[in-house]
Amino acid sequence: MLTMPSCGEPCGDDGPGVDNMVASAERWLRVASRTTLPDGDRTVDADLEVIEVRTDRSEGPRHGETIAVHSWFIAGMEEALADGDSVYLALSSTGLEREMVSYVIARDSDGDHRLDGRRMSEGEALLRDRLGSAYNARMAEVIGSTDAESTLSLLRAT
Repeated sequence: MLTMPSCGEPCGDDGPGVDNMVASAERWLRVASRTTLPDGDRTVDADLEVIEVRTDRSEGPRHGETIAVHSWFIAGMEEALADGDSVYLALSSTGLEREMVSYVIARDSDGDHRLDGRRMSEGEALLRDRLGSAYNARMAEVIGSTDAESTLSLLRAT
C-alpha cells in the first residue's frame, strides 16, 4: 500500500515521499477556467469548472465539480491559471476520509511542468535532479496515470 506525506510535509532527501505522493493519483482533472478559490490554512471545498483527464490522456466534457483541496495549493493554482498555464489536479481517496487533491501539476505553454503548492519545491527539485532532461516528458506521462507501479517506473532515474 502506498503512503504519502501529509499535506505539506517535506519529502526528505531520499525521495520516497514525493515518489509515493505522485504515484497516489486515482483520478485526474484539468481546471477548465480561472476562478476565485477560497483562502485559509485548511482543506476547503472549491467549486471548479473541470475536465476529466482519462488514463489514455484524452479528456472528457467540461463540467462543474466541488473539489476538496488544501489551501496550500490554491495560490499556485491561481497564479498558473492567471499565466495561462494548464493546471492538473491529482486526486486520491485511498486512506483518506474523502477524495481530495493530492498534488497539482502546472504545465506552461513551453511544456515545462512544475509541482505547485507550498513546500512542493523540494520534491520537484529532487525529481528534476533525478530525471534530468527527461523531467518534462516524464511528468507529461504522469498526468492521467492512475497505476501506481507505472507512475513509480516513470519517476526512476533515466
